[in-house]
Amino acid sequence: MNLNQLVYFDEKYFTDETISIGKNVWFCLGHASDFTEGFNIVKPWNFEVLFLKQENNFQAFLNVCPHRGLSFTSEDVCKERFSIKCKYHGLQFGADGEALKELYNFEKESKFKLQKMNVGLCGKFIYVSFQKKITVKEYLFEHFDILEKYSLSIGKKILIRNIEVGVNWKLQMENFLDCLHTLWVHHDTIGRRQKLKLGNDYLYKISGNTSSLYSAGSSLSESTLNVYTKRSPNRKFISGGYEHVHCFPNFNIATDQGFYFVNIVVLPVSVDKCTLNLSLYLPDGSEFSPSHVAYVEAAIMKIIGEDIATVQNFNRGVSYLESNLQYSGLEERTEHFVKNCLKYKTKS
Repeated sequence: MNLNQLVYFDEKYFTDETISIGKNVWFCLGHASDFTEGFNIVKPWNFEVLFLKQENNFQAFLNVCPHRGLSFTSEDVCKERFSIKCKYHGLQFGADGEALKELYNFEKESKFKLQKMNVGLCGKFIYVSFQKKITVKEYLFEHFDILEKYSLSIGKKILIRNIEVGVNWKLQMENFLDCLHTLWVHHDTIGRRQKLKLGNDYLYKISGNTSSLYSAGSSLSESTLNVYTKRSPNRKFISGGYEHVHCFPNFNIATDQGFYFVNIVVLPVSVDKCTLNLSLYLPDGSEFSPSHVAYVEAAIMKIIGEDIATVQNFNRGVSYLESNLQYSGLEERTEHFVKNCLKYKTKS
């Protein structure tokens, strides 16, 4: 498969692609436990979302004031009244997204309202989208069930990291998808090289807008983790090993034998820059000692560091090419991901 390098390095292509993908897909905002009551501000792509949590009722709006286009910040949120106030001219909105009419004298101002987004649930994972053509369950297809199980097993968040990477977002996502990089780049932290095989011990599956990966090898033994971990009954569905589900275009959830969950969201910044938002969760009902939390954090950051170094090396290599990127035996998962990007680029 030959791809023109404009797919990665052209500014206009980057802009058109991020806009068209943003209009057509379902984005995961995170786990329900991530959000407090009232308005929360989340960035799932190259735009921000005002996510409103009222007990078990959820609503989402584009984080743009319809008056002059200013974005709201956490300082603009009134938690007690479930309202949000624009600091530019004082326009205030309630939980329904409508402007609070009693504050304004002009009829046209009373008609201002926030742009509403569609909300979909996969267990306790919360998704939003601008489109109404397909539901989040249809979008995730057969991986909906495993993501739902993951979400019900996730407990408290113990780590948040935002990491800036000097590469195109698509190169970073391809690196996550390529199973060979796990086998060779992460053999010390995810599984031993001699144990992992490109056979029954190392499987991946592609379905619609999602793909999954399973490896029988793991660096964290049960005997070690028994010392630190109070088991959760919800982890029975995990058979052992390293599991990973990627949802197009930028959401990854991974678990190592169900002892912890890692969520990575890749955000496009520019044609040569992206941000990784990393969250680390314990399983529901589990507890780690402070020393083991530090151990897991170090292991995760080592994995991310290896990923980043790999992509940056690849980026330096392809920068010398003048016309086309020549792939030999391109991974099926990577090809699927690139084709998805091309598919969404053509939509308006």
